[in-house]
Amino acid sequence: MARNVSCIQELPVEVIQKIFTYLDIQSLENVGQVSQEFKEIIDSSIQIWRHLIKSYCHSQSLLKRNLNYTSYVQSKTCAKSLRKFYQDLVNVQKNFETGKCKKTIIDCQEASLKGRKVEKNPEWSRNHNFKGVYDMTLNEGRICASVYDTIQVWNTKESRLSYMFTNKILDQDNTQTICFTLEKNYLMCGTDNGYLKIIEIGTEKIISKARVNSNCLSDVKCRDDLIITLDWYGNLTFWKLDANLQLYQIQLKNAESYSVPFILRQRDTERLMDANHDHLITTYKSHITVYSFGQEAGLVVSFPVYSDVFCIHLNEDLVAFGCKGSPRHEDAPFIHPVAGIANLKFRPPRVNYIRTPDNDPVISIHLTSSHVILGDINGELHVISIEELKWNEVERITDL
Repeated sequence: MARNVSCIQELPVEVIQKIFTYLDIQSLENVGQVSQEFKEIIDSSIQIWRHLIKSYCHSQSLLKRNLNYTSYVQSKTCAKSLRKFYQDLVNVQKNFETGKCKKTIIDCQEASLKGRKVEKNPEWSRNHNFKGVYDMTLNEGRICASVYDTIQVWNTKESRLSYMFTNKILDQDNTQTICFTLEKNYLMCGTDNGYLKIIEIGTEKIISKARVNSNCLSDVKCRDDLIITLDWYGNLTFWKLDANLQLYQIQLKNAESYSVPFILRQRDTERLMDANHDHLITTYKSHITVYSFGQEAGLVVSFPVYSDVFCIHLNEDLVAFGCKGSPRHEDAPFIHPVAGIANLKFRPPRVNYIRTPDNDPVISIHLTSSHVILGDINGELHVISIEELKWNEVERITDL
C-alpha cells in the first residue's frame, strides 16, 4: 500500500487532481487521511470541489438551478468557499429527507426597514379579497413576498429583511404592479397596462420597461435568460435583456404554436404560469394548459381538473397543483380534491389527485423528486411522499 501511495505522489498535481475527481465525498475523506500531501491537494483543489458540486446538482433537476446561484458563481475561484457551498447543499438535502428542519416564523406584516413599514388600512380590505402574504417566490435562498402593498425580500439564512419596496417605489412610473418574480439583482414586475419593467433592487430604479399591448399581465417567470409574461387573456410573450440591460421581445421557433386555445381566451387576472427546460404551464380557472419547448414546440394539451387552480409547481415531467376543492360533508355525493400531480409523459396527462383530512383549499405547493408539500388556507402543511405513485390509470384519487 505504501508503495502504491508513493507512486501516486510522484505524479504531477494536475494528474492527481484529475484522478480524485472520480471519487465520491466519502472516498475523498478517506484519501485525505492517507497522507498530508493528499489532504492539502483535496483542500486546495478548485477542480475537485467544482466537479463534486456539478455532479451533485445534476443528480436532481431541482438542484441544477444552484449552479446559477450568485454565491456559487462568486466562489468558483476559491476551493474553501466551494467546499462550504457543497457541504451546505448536502446538509440542506439531508435535513429535508430526515425531517430535521428548523422552523422560523417571519412576521412580514410587522416588518420595517429604513423607516418603511407595511401600511394596513381599511381601504385595502374593502378593495381586495386577501390580506397578509398574497404571493411569494424563492430565488437563491431569498424569499420575495407580496405583503399588502409592499414587496419584501428576505434572506432565509439569517431570517433578515434585505429589501422592502413600497408601492411608491414599485409604481414610480405610474403603472400598477400586478405580478413579480426575483432573478439575481432584478425585480421583474408585470403591470396593469401591459408593461414588463425591471427594477434593480440595489438602486430601486427602473432600468428597463417594454410592452406589446395594454393587456394586464397576470404572471411573469424566468427560465435561464428567457423572461416570459402571461397576460389576462392567456397570451404568452418572450423577452430577453440585451448587453445594456434593455428589454427586447423575441420570437421563438413556431411562435404561433404558443397561442392560447380559443375556449380559454376569456379575461381573467388570476392566471398562473411555471416553466422549465421542457415544459411551459399556464392555468385558467380549472384548466391547465401545457406547452413544450422541445422538438414538438408549442401547445401540447389542455385539460380540466375538478376546481379552480390556486398554485402550481413544475418539476421535470410532473406538475403539482393546489386548488379550491370542496369541503367534507357527510351528505356530499362527491368531494372535490384540493391538490393533484399530473404526469406529462402521458397523453392525456395522468393525474393523481389528493384529498386532505380537512380538505381545505391548497394555496401553496412545492414539488421535489420525492415529496409534494401542500400549504392550505388554515396554515397547515401536508408533506406527502410521491416515490411510490402509480401512473397506470388516467385518474386516481387518494385520501390522506
